[in-house]
Amino acid sequence: MAEDLPRPFAADRTGILTGEGGAVLLLETLEHARERGARIYAEILGYAANCDAAHMVHPDAASIAACIRAAHRNAGVEPEQIDYICAHGTGTPTNDTTEVAAAREVFGGRIPPISSIKSMLGHTMGAASGFGAIACCKALEQDFLPPTANVTEADPALGDGVDCVPGTGREARLDIVQNHGFAFGGNNAITILGGFRDHGDRHSGRGRDTDGHPAALRHQRRRRVLGRPRPRRARRAAARRRRAGRGAGRRGRGRVPAPSGPGRRTAST
Repeated sequence: MAEDLPRPFAADRTGILTGEGGAVLLLETLEHARERGARIYAEILGYAANCDAAHMVHPDAASIAACIRAAHRNAGVEPEQIDYICAHGTGTPTNDTTEVAAAREVFGGRIPPISSIKSMLGHTMGAASGFGAIACCKALEQDFLPPTANVTEADPALGDGVDCVPGTGREARLDIVQNHGFAFGGNNAITILGGFRDHGDRHSGRGRDTDGHPAALRHQRRRRVLGRPRPRRARRAAARRRRAGRGAGRRGRGRVPAPSGPGRRTAST
């Protein structure tokens, strides 16, 4: 346990401080988000999970690296397309060393900026990865790198090229980010999120097709987005419209055709 403050990636880090809280994100298809007029924060490009069961609490760099590679394959992205890593970053000497070693195994000498929001929230245990996903969504939405608080520079023992965004956040163009979550027993989960950019949106170009969508999405079957629920009154009105549409189909006036093209999953509000 930390003596005073959590300092992930710092040379004088001494351990974790626990925190309390709950994290909720709404995951839905792009079509559903559009239908209800949702505010969309990000898009789920892919994910992976594995378990090495090598040790109850000690993370394993090779297993984490394998999980990262699997998530990249699932998302259809290459390591050089990742703009930011929201680290598990507990602030223990073992975790931070192992997590950076795993990232180095995948990214080589070019590790993306990697920071830990546990430096500000503490370790919220089961909610930690959810908070990390929320931080990723807001980072994509606002184009900034969340900081690792209470740190002025990364531990030199972690090796060259470790940018833990020390002290304060900073502006950065973000298209694709990566969220880390590790747990007891060697469980690892990696999620790849992309900024939701539709036709005519402000970001186009790097890593994007002619429609402005991340190139990695061209082969995805469904798009998933993350956002926030609408007020109860709006949800009830949408439900009435859906019921009316189903009734029209049963009466033979025809159903609304299913949307064509690839599905997308988004995070929205």
